[in-house]
Amino acid sequence: MRNRTERLICGITGPLISPIVPFFTANEKSATDILRMNTMQTPELDEATFYNDLPQTLEKAWLLLEDAARNRHSPMHTPVLVSSGEDQTARARTVVLRDTVRTTRELRIHTDSRSAKIEELHRQPMCQVIAYHPVQKIQLRLDATATP
Repeated sequence: MRNRTERLICGITGPLISPIVPFFTANEKSATDILRMNTMQTPELDEATFYNDLPQTLEKAWLLLEDAARNRHSPMHTPVLVSSGEDQTARARTVVLRDTVRTTRELRIHTDSRSAKIEELHRQPMCQVIAYHPVQKIQLRLDATATP
């Protein structure tokens, strides 16, 4: 039986961060408590400085992505990969983040080589990766170019 795993490398092409707006819900405490038990906390950054300091925001984003690649309990461990289908419609699916490389701005994802996303990404390598961390209240939307 041949190996059917293919590695996708998503090279981040746009800014790593977008404006972050914290929000609060009525049920936040219970959801936060549940997630906190299963998620490694990244080093705390001063919130006032964090939201107004681009280098600290970028550092926080990389810390969350690096943790997600190592920690299967991180909510960012399974981001959404969005590609373009043959009919030009958006195709979104949950993937597993396996590794991150800061120096080359890469996210590494493994997938079944028979999946439709492989053909879609060969045809149109531009894609987006979206990850959300409900405890940290941070969403990352990354423009990327995939290279199978």
